[in-house]
Amino acid sequence: MSVGITARVGPDRSSTHPRSEPVTRGGTRKALTVTLGVGAAMHLVVGVEHSSSNFGHLSLLAGVAQAGLAAIVIVRPSGSAHRVAAVLSLVLFQLYLLNVTVGLPPLFAHSHITGTHDLWGFTLAWPGPIDGEGALARIADVGAVMLAIRLDRRASRAPANFPGGRPRHADVGADRL
Repeated sequence: MSVGITARVGPDRSSTHPRSEPVTRGGTRKALTVTLGVGAAMHLVVGVEHSSSNFGHLSLLAGVAQAGLAAIVIVRPSGSAHRVAAVLSLVLFQLYLLNVTVGLPPLFAHSHITGTHDLWGFTLAWPGPIDGEGALARIADVGAVMLAIRLDRRASRAPANFPGGRPRHADVGADRL
C-alpha cells in the first residue's frame, strides 16, 4: 500500500488573485475610457479644422466612434467593447503611419504638399506632417490597445461567478438542467 503526498509550491491561487479585484479592473477601465476620450478629442479637433474635406469627415467619424466606445466601456463594459476598442485604435494608428510615411489615396488624404506620387502602382498624396495632435492621438491609441487587451485578458481569466467574468464551459447551460 502506497500513500501519495502532494505538495503545493508557490502561493495559493485558489482564491481570487489580487490583480483581478474589481477596484483594479475599474481603474483600468477608467484609464481605457480616458485614452479613448483623448483620442476622440484629438480627432474631433482635427475634424473640425478640416471639416471641408473628406479627411475632416473621416476624422470626425473616428472621434465620434472613439467617444461612443469610451461611453460603452465605462457604462456597460464587456469583452466585445474592449476588443472593438483595441481594433479601432490599431486601425487608426496604422492609417496615421501610412499617412505620414507614404501617404494615403488623394480622395481622403491630408497633406500640406500639393500633388501626388506613384508607389507600387498606386497613386498617393504626399505624406502628411507629424504634428502634436497626431502624436498625442497616437499615444492615446497605443495606451487604449494595451489597456483593452489587459482588460480582455483579465475577463477571460476571471472565475465564472466573478463580476464581469466569463462562464466556464462546464457552467454554460447548467441553469437549463
